[in-house]
Amino acid sequence: MGSAQGFIVFLSNQSHEKTEFKDRKSSVLSELSSLGFNIPPSFVITRLALESFFKENGINLKIKHLLGTVNFENVDSLSQVSRHIKQVVTSAPIPDVLTSEIFNAYKKIGIDSTVLVDLDVVKGEAVL
Repeated sequence: MGSAQGFIVFLSNQSHEKTEFKDRKSSVLSELSSLGFNIPPSFVITRLALESFFKENGINLKIKHLLGTVNFENVDSLSQVSRHIKQVVTSAPIPDVLTSEIFNAYKKIGIDSTVLVDLDVVKGEAVL
């Protein structure tokens, strides 16, 4: 079972045949869970959540604009635009509904969300 918005999918509840996952690690963990292996409680944030995050913050348009400024013959230009894109994504606020679903998912798997705030996990640099 996932979240109401479709932003979160719990691995223990997914069959590996479903198409919720695009990355190999999530697919393998889900498959192992369905085969009866003891996988720690975990979840993934779906592509739908990422798309919602990008849309709410106008990130696609910003990236398109930045890519239009690249001189592909100049490595420094490419590096500079890459840094700008990273800054656009990492500085954008996470939508409240997604933040709420992430904290609820951590609560559901037994992790105190106040610890996550202290560890600055909300922006996704750390993986539990």
